[in-house]
Amino acid sequence: MNPAAWMLIIVCCCMTGASALVVWWSWKTGQFDDTEGIKYRMLQDE
Repeated sequence: MNPAAWMLIIVCCCMTGASALVVWWSWKTGQFDDTEGIKYRMLQDE
């Protein structure tokens, strides 16, 4: 394989790892705890 192919593989692996870290971080901080409540909260008058 040529160097461009290796660079592409490395970039893809880095982007996959970064995406996995973002999903893990959002799961740890509770971003996915209440997925149903937000659509009802926006309809309430304050």
